[in-house]
Amino acid sequence: MIVKSERLLNKLAQMDDRYTEIDRLISSPEIVSNPTRLISLTKEQGRLKAIVKGYRNYKTVCDQ
Repeated sequence: MIVKSERLLNKLAQMDDRYTEIDRLISSPEIVSNPTRLISLTKEQGRLKAIVKGYRNYKTVCDQ
């Protein structure tokens, strides 16, 4: 059971990292000037948003 929990937390951490990376990319001039890529990244970020928010809340609670 612990192994499954660790795998899940690792996957959530990867999603959090990707969300942060997308945030950084969206603000870069190269992406802003490429509407197709910007739309793609924005959609991906939208799919990750709720999951990452829950994961970050979980981390906050665990850290307290």
